[in-house]
Amino acid sequence: MVHNSLVAMENLKVQELASLACMSERNFLRFFKRHFGCNPSTYKKILRFRRALDIQYSKNTTSYHRILMPNNYCDASHFRKEFSQFTGCAP
Repeated sequence: MVHNSLVAMENLKVQELASLACMSERNFLRFFKRHFGCNPSTYKKILRFRRALDIQYSKNTTSYHRILMPNNYCDASHFRKEFSQFTGCAP
């Protein structure tokens, strides 16, 4: 249930999230970084990356194309770049 709400929140802009939290945008960003350790855009990238890995391991697939499109990756290069950034190694 929490995961579904996070996916829905992924499409919201920072201004909308700040409004939902009854905060100014600046205070929301400060609060978010203090509690999550990163800014919202980096957090969205992490969520997208984790979802892609979940799909890969749950379906036991080695085809990147089945992973990339549902998770809004433009191409395999984009996924490889984030994979290297988050894991420190090549896929």
